[in-house]
Amino acid sequence: MRIPLVIAGKRVESSSAPDSELEGRTGARIEMPGLDEALVEQILESPRDALEDVPLHEIISFLNNVGHNWRSKEYSRRRLYVRYLCKHFGYSEKMAETEANWIALFLSSHYRLYDVLASELGSWHLLDGWVPREEAYVRAMPRGRALHLVPGNVPLSSVASIVRALITKNVSVVKVSSEDPMTPLALAQSFGDTDPDHPVTRAMSVVHWKGGREGPLQQRLLESADVVCAWGGAEVIQWASRNALPETEVLKFGPKRSVAVIGAEVELEKVARVLAHDIAMYDQRACFSVQHVYVEGDPTPLAGALQAALAHYEELLPKGVHDPDERAGWSLAKLQAVFRGETVLGGEGQAFSVVIASRHSHEEHPLGRTVYLHQVDAAEDVAARLGPEVQTVAVYPGELGLRLRDLCAKRGVARVVELGLNNVFRVGGSHDGIFPLQRLVRFVSMELPSRVPVKGIVIPIDQTLFLEQDRFVEFIP
Repeated sequence: MRIPLVIAGKRVESSSAPDSELEGRTGARIEMPGLDEALVEQILESPRDALEDVPLHEIISFLNNVGHNWRSKEYSRRRLYVRYLCKHFGYSEKMAETEANWIALFLSSHYRLYDVLASELGSWHLLDGWVPREEAYVRAMPRGRALHLVPGNVPLSSVASIVRALITKNVSVVKVSSEDPMTPLALAQSFGDTDPDHPVTRAMSVVHWKGGREGPLQQRLLESADVVCAWGGAEVIQWASRNALPETEVLKFGPKRSVAVIGAEVELEKVARVLAHDIAMYDQRACFSVQHVYVEGDPTPLAGALQAALAHYEELLPKGVHDPDERAGWSLAKLQAVFRGETVLGGEGQAFSVVIASRHSHEEHPLGRTVYLHQVDAAEDVAARLGPEVQTVAVYPGELGLRLRDLCAKRGVARVVELGLNNVFRVGGSHDGIFPLQRLVRFVSMELPSRVPVKGIVIPIDQTLFLEQDRFVEFIP
């Protein structure tokens, strides 16, 4: 399979550089043009302020139109994308269709995009003009050019990163992952399907290079970026942080893990149902995927209910393809659990594995729908297992979050959610401890003139007069 690049909204079939040759999770091969100097020059010549004067409603309306295309199962771009996810990414057809549905929802939720802007910036009007705020007028300006180093484990992460940049009026350069080169490309091409000359279409470039092989061309792209969204492994984030210019804003979405905490006397079938969802999504490759579960009391009854729920999810969201290393790791983890004398419940083949864990630390996790159930005397005992590397703590029942939220916050956890909602990021919530949209803009203020009194002072500001009359202390509250 051969796929193009996109440079400033235009499809590029070839370059002077050797092609990038990638191998999908299923072993299927993908070729795409390599990055050369001419392509870098085209990217750098594309104006970084191309969206600065485009009204926000025009950008969001355009994304909404694109989303409505993705909503149709007959849309050719969506059909090709679903086929790719199955053939090259190893998704089951139901997993692929679900991912396409999420992309459609993300783009089409125009009201939600306005709400996200308002919650993170204070007002979405800041992007179109000056908004009064206490004793100043404030405007949010785009950083300019955003470089996205996107991950390959969760396709929707690429879409989220790109949409965040676009709604804050930044031009985007996306370096696709070798594991998933298609998602950003399919998104950029769907922009062109809707309107090839739209400013949002022309504000997108999609390129590839193999991680760890960064050279002068890649360094030029990094140095030309006003903001970098670095996702994935430590190596990617370290390269961006170490080599970006001092004035470049670097947003880091590094590797994280997530856990669940379940209270006593819960309805087993219901909790197993929502827990199975948080285990099955992305086959635990996502930062928000539950790997370890801490249960108040004996976890044995839950293990049986969870086995049934995960078997049901094999029908709802069948497991994707895993490479030989992943399958070997999964088998090794199961053998280790048996050797330790732990109870292991599973499905047919390597469908899933539920382990009633011993006191062993279980630091290595094989993913692939493997979950360890740990007994705790009280939910608060989970504190020893938490740290800044934990993104999400999922709780059941939801009210348990009130008991644990302060504990989680002090241990460095990024978010607390009700079990079953790990992949649903609510408007107003943070992402890995930050509000990303705030970092994708720069705030400019025009402060009120001297004729406008400071709050609490009834006369205009004349600092020379204050000094001459030695009246300054009169204005100290």
